[in-house]
Amino acid sequence: MAPLAHLAPLARLALSFRLALCLTLMLTTALAPVVSSADEPLIRDLKVAYLYNFTRFIDWPADTLGEHFIIAVAADPAFEEALRSLERQRKRAQGRPIKVISLEQPGAGDHYQILVLGKAVLGQLDRILDGLGRRPVLTIGDAPGLAKRGVGINFVLREDILGEGQRLRFQVNPGALKERGLKVSAELYDVAEIVR
Repeated sequence: MAPLAHLAPLARLALSFRLALCLTLMLTTALAPVVSSADEPLIRDLKVAYLYNFTRFIDWPADTLGEHFIIAVAADPAFEEALRSLERQRKRAQGRPIKVISLEQPGAGDHYQILVLGKAVLGQLDRILDGLGRRPVLTIGDAPGLAKRGVGINFVLREDILGEGQRLRFQVNPGALKERGLKVSAELYDVAEIVR
């Protein structure tokens, strides 16, 4: 019997789609170019690609999604501009067009699905996370120790195994994501560094 032959056609299609998504994320991770600290634009572009792919492996409660899938950026104008490429390309997440907004100070009344935390707001991290409460917001940062402090996903640069530079990786804090009511695919955990 062929693999997957025992499954109904729709189940085979769904499984094939999930496997294709997983392969895409794994290839993005494995084939991420070796970078140096001078490659800031390349690093930003890689982060944008990762962030977009995260939306395929994380589910937000349907009743919390509005007309747009909103990515809020706090205190990181360069990354905000890079993320705007998703708008220009008319990318969609969770079936909705992506909209990127800028936040001076994240507040409790703000409505967004992803909050990207720039380095300038990290001194207020505890206040920001407390202000979010249990709202289903994926928090993303890129500074040492953020995943341990409660940020859902944290970008990190790791030394290449050949010692020729660094590779962009990401850490995931499963507890932080679960606390916010986000459902994460096992495939994302498979390619992440897990931090508890």
